[in-house]
Amino acid sequence: MFTKKANSTKKNNMFGFAVMMAAIAGLVYLSVALSSEDNEYTISLIEIDGNVYLSKEEYYKFANFGNPEEFGELSLPIIRDRIQKHPYVKNAEVEYEGYGKVSVHITEKLFNSVLLADNKNYLISDELELVPLQLYTQMVNYPVIINPNDKIDYASVKYLTNKSESLTGVKIISAIKLINPELYDLISDVDLSGDQNINIRLTNYDYEIRLTKKDFVRQLSYLSEIWNRLKKNTMQNNIEYVDLRFNQNVFIGFKQDDVDSGEIRS
Repeated sequence: MFTKKANSTKKNNMFGFAVMMAAIAGLVYLSVALSSEDNEYTISLIEIDGNVYLSKEEYYKFANFGNPEEFGELSLPIIRDRIQKHPYVKNAEVEYEGYGKVSVHITEKLFNSVLLADNKNYLISDELELVPLQLYTQMVNYPVIINPNDKIDYASVKYLTNKSESLTGVKIISAIKLINPELYDLISDVDLSGDQNINIRLTNYDYEIRLTKKDFVRQLSYLSEIWNRLKKNTMQNNIEYVDLRFNQNVFIGFKQDDVDSGEIRS
C-alpha cells in the first residue's frame, strides 16, 4: 500500500510539472509572437506607386506621411485608409515588405472629361462621379464640358444624373471616342450654352462644329464619315463652322465675305 501511494504521488507531481512547463512554453511562444507582430509594424519607409494624376509627394502630404518619426504610430490598415480617402483614389493595396518598408500601390479612378461649372473645375469619372480638380494635378488632357444650361449646384453633386445637362456633354464625348478616336483626341471643348444646339471646338482647327442636342449621335456618325474630306479641304484655314444640324446635309461656313458657304450632301 505504501509503495502504491508513493508511486501515485510521484505520477501526480510529474503531471503537475508537465502542465507547468506547457504553460511556460505557451507564455514564451505568445510573447515571441507578439514581439514579432510588433516588429512587423515597425515602419520606417512608405513607398507609393501607380500614381498618374498627382505626384507621390502630393499623396504623401494628403495622407500626412511627411514625418518618418511618426511612422511608428501607423499600421497597414491606417495607411490604406488614409490613401483611399483621397478623391482620386479608387483602391489602394498595402503590403509590408520587411525591414520597415511598406509599399502602397494606388489604383486611381478613370477620368474621361472635365466639367467647368460655377467657375470650378471637376473631373468626371467613368462612373459619372464629379471629383473636384485638385491643385498640382498632372496628365489631364481631356475634353472640357462648358456652359451647362441648367441650374444645378454642382458643388453639392456627387454623381451626374439625367437631370444634369452635363450628362449630354459626357454622352457626346463618349460617342465621338467610340465612332472616331482620332476626332476624340482633337476635342478641345463641348459648349452646351445653347437651348437646343451644341458647339464643339477642336484643337488645332480654328472652327466649331454645330450639332443639335436631340440627334447628335446620327450627326456625329455623319461627321466621322466626312472627316477625312474636311481635313484635306484646301480652304481649311478659312472655315468658320461646320453645321450638321440639318438632315443629311453638312453646311460649311467660311470666314471671308467673298467666299460662299459650301454644302456637302449625303
